[in-house]
Amino acid sequence: MAPVEIARVNNETEKLKNDYENEMLRRKEEYEREQKTKQKLQEEMEELKRKYEEQIASVQRRSSSEKVTVNVSQQQVLERFVFIPV
Repeated sequence: MAPVEIARVNNETEKLKNDYENEMLRRKEEYEREQKTKQKLQEEMEELKRKYEEQIASVQRRSSSEKVTVNVSQQQVLERFVFIPV
């Protein structure tokens, strides 16, 4: 190969390497952002569930003292809000 051809091949190889590294970095950053978003969503869902359970317990305490029954069980409501992680 002529020196000019070798230089061209080296330049193309270096460009491809840089493009690859940049794309991998971009995707890594995107993945990390998605993981943070997923974690935040899971934390929010857990907080929502905790508040719901507190409110149900409060209602049940009041209803037991007032002799009122609740027709929908806590389990039935939770089954409607099953969180499936992606």
